[in-house]
Amino acid sequence: MKKIHNYLLLCLLLLTAFQANAQKKGYNIKVTFSQPLNGNYVYLAHYYAKGLPTIYKVDSARVDNKKKQVIFQRKDSLLGGVYLVLLNNNSQYFEILLDNGDAFEVQADTARLPLGLTFKNSTANERYMEMNNNFIAARTRVNELKKEHPSEDISARARDIYKQAYQKNLEIAHAMGKHTLLSKIIYAFTPPNDPDPSGYTRNGEVDSMDLTYLLKEAYWDNYDLSDDRLIHTPFYENKLKYYFDNYVYNYLPDSVIYEAEKLLYLTRNTTENFKFTLQWLTNYTHSSKIMGMDIAFVHLAENYHMQGKAYWLDSVQLKKVTDRAITLAPNVIGRKGENFTLYDLYDLRKRSLYDVDARYTLLVFWSIDCGHCLKEVPQLKALYDSTLKAKGVKVFSVPTGEEQKKIQEKVAEFGIGEWTHVIDLGNGNSDYIKHYDAYTKPKIYLLDKDKIIRGKNLGHENISQVIEALERREHKH
Repeated sequence: MKKIHNYLLLCLLLLTAFQANAQKKGYNIKVTFSQPLNGNYVYLAHYYAKGLPTIYKVDSARVDNKKKQVIFQRKDSLLGGVYLVLLNNNSQYFEILLDNGDAFEVQADTARLPLGLTFKNSTANERYMEMNNNFIAARTRVNELKKEHPSEDISARARDIYKQAYQKNLEIAHAMGKHTLLSKIIYAFTPPNDPDPSGYTRNGEVDSMDLTYLLKEAYWDNYDLSDDRLIHTPFYENKLKYYFDNYVYNYLPDSVIYEAEKLLYLTRNTTENFKFTLQWLTNYTHSSKIMGMDIAFVHLAENYHMQGKAYWLDSVQLKKVTDRAITLAPNVIGRKGENFTLYDLYDLRKRSLYDVDARYTLLVFWSIDCGHCLKEVPQLKALYDSTLKAKGVKVFSVPTGEEQKKIQEKVAEFGIGEWTHVIDLGNGNSDYIKHYDAYTKPKIYLLDKDKIIRGKNLGHENISQVIEALERREHKH
């Protein structure tokens, strides 16, 4: 009976200790400086997925210059990560690791910042300094080699030096424990192990495409996308950008959509990682210059923003994204172009886009008072005469900008009377502008015989390439 009582007492003590540890919140950080500081305040800030100068201040502490000291205190929870202490009117800073419930002291030699730090009651920060020093030593050694051997290729030796630094830091991570903040940081920017190319050789050599695939598959192995604390470090955005620029077929919307969904799935149970990932992907797809990438933007808007999953956006921001997606949705590549009816430039009879019977239809929105249009249309005319007409292309032209007679004169000047020209008489039939995002001009679409959009935002310089690609695809099938 006594043994049972002792066992229950031990369990109770362990549970109490666990609860006390779980309830630790906020922080208490005392920083003592070697010299009196300029300014009355020192600030605490954190990174948010990118490096300087993009940081966010979260706390301030009044300077006690008699003690050359500041104390940062907070009682409610915070999200850990890499934080910065900004001093001397923000002209100097140093980094610290900060996690929920931390309490420690820092001695800062202001003449040696961002180094020159010693810590009390914070093994994590001591090892973080050690980690940084390993990289500094490696970078210093590589720079020395460049000076010693200015005409030699030292890339292999440089890789070995940095590899040794990574290995030293992995030893720190292993010693700290894999779930600690410092370990997560070290793993996050440690390149994955070289992939095993066995089974991917051809004629005794590794195919470069296969090697790229292996590197892509291993790219996120060391980065814990389920840990929100890593958003308060300076490298997530660069890691995303490098991945999409180097390992994703970023000229194929379907490939971008697949990779976007994979990352959003991996971050689905986080707050900050999911938020940043969705925002970055939305901006990436919307700003892309790749033809057809707007379908990836529309996909994200329809499946996330319009489903209430971008909950952090205010109503104005959310409306901006959704309105843009609604505008783009009808004219993304692969969808059938909306039919519309306007009036013939000459006899004012109604003419519809779908009335054009052609293997390919060029839908051209232009204006006679648009300088770029006045350069593009004659070049398009030359291409039509030399190449496009023989390929079965017909042109459905929507000129604007002046009265009917002035437009007729410009059409005659350009020698494009063979094309079908329709004008808007301003009687409210203007949905075509929204459907084809024809707010700016020139705007050129390529439609196939079924009026499926096959190209958009085209110019005379790339229309032929799009048609040739479609013909190659058709020939394969």
